[in-house]
Amino acid sequence: MKFSHSVYLGAWLLIIFNLLMSFGAVWLFVRMSPAIDDIIIRNEKSLEACEDMLVSLIKGDDEYRQKVFIERFEKALGIAKNNITEKGEDEAIKFIAENYLESFSNKEIKSHVVDKISVLGNINRIAMDEANIRAQKIGNGGAWSIVFMSAIIFLIEIILIKSIGRNLIRPMNEVYEVIKSYKNGDIYRRCFTVNQPKEVTKLFETVNDHLDKID
Repeated sequence: MKFSHSVYLGAWLLIIFNLLMSFGAVWLFVRMSPAIDDIIIRNEKSLEACEDMLVSLIKGDDEYRQKVFIERFEKALGIAKNNITEKGEDEAIKFIAENYLESFSNKEIKSHVVDKISVLGNINRIAMDEANIRAQKIGNGGAWSIVFMSAIIFLIEIILIKSIGRNLIRPMNEVYEVIKSYKNGDIYRRCFTVNQPKEVTKLFETVNDHLDKID
């Protein structure tokens, strides 16, 4: 029967769209999370290196402990050098690397080095903000995609429910009412076959023929 095929088709469409929506949501978060995490982790490393360099410069004024803080500065600078991910970082790091030793004894140069460290930190903060914006865009896009697919599923469900109501529920109720009326003495009542789906018409005609033969 065509109705059976319609029901099966509608059911399979619902299953397929639900699967697509589920896999789509999983793919979205699997794709988004590692990429954003990697950006944040790498930028955090650079920010921590900037903080260590600034602390070393401030505390490096102590002449007796200056060597310790120069070594700490160099360690932080090495981390920053090995973690270049954004445009403009290499230029700032190059200036810092060329002038950091002299900055421990020269206040004017120290001021310029601090400025470059601030630039380096800002570059990484901006990168983290941009990563956050990208994550929000991906999340919003994914959310709207799921909403769109949910709307399609909702429409399919409405069509399927209407189809079941017209082709199954109402015909069954009609057959039930006709047979009930026949049992209650109304031997002339028959199923109404006009403007019915083809399969329903055949069912009603069969019931009507059977009742006619009984009479």
